[in-house]
Amino acid sequence: MPQGVVKQADRAEEDMYRGGYGSDTGEYYAHAVLPGGNGKAIAGHGEYRMGSGDMTIPNGTTLVHPKPGEKIFNTTGRVIETIDLDRFAAADAKLRKQLVEQQLDALQIEPPKMRNMVWEQMAELQVSNSGKIIPNITVKTPNKLHVHKASKMVGKSTSLRKLLKTGWGAI
Repeated sequence: MPQGVVKQADRAEEDMYRGGYGSDTGEYYAHAVLPGGNGKAIAGHGEYRMGSGDMTIPNGTTLVHPKPGEKIFNTTGRVIETIDLDRFAAADAKLRKQLVEQQLDALQIEPPKMRNMVWEQMAELQVSNSGKIIPNITVKTPNKLHVHKASKMVGKSTSLRKLLKTGWGAI
């Protein structure tokens, strides 16, 4: 296992989102669990399931997410898991670019081509504020992903309607 990778986690009350090591938690499915993270991002795969309907973003919560049907690179996910999501969600395009560049530097992402691809995906992220109605996406386990320990993960497929809570800020 690479240095700095955490595979065993402390058991927490929030096992549905993150925590213990076992098939009922998201960390079990990850390829690697890295230290740190912003503690606000949801790490995993997502899909729209027919019949899931829509959901309303709860009060005090802002969801930063890819466009429906859009896939993102694992590296883009790592940036989302470590960047200041509150600042990113509130920023204009110029400040978002600066925040992403700083985070790419902090994560030591070097190849210019990868940096550009990540920036393009980050620039396309949608910001859905409290009260906005969006498709009720199903969040799935983080199979084969490199995730950060502080991220919220699911141990079984869970709808955003069940996952998102009031007052979470940008997530």
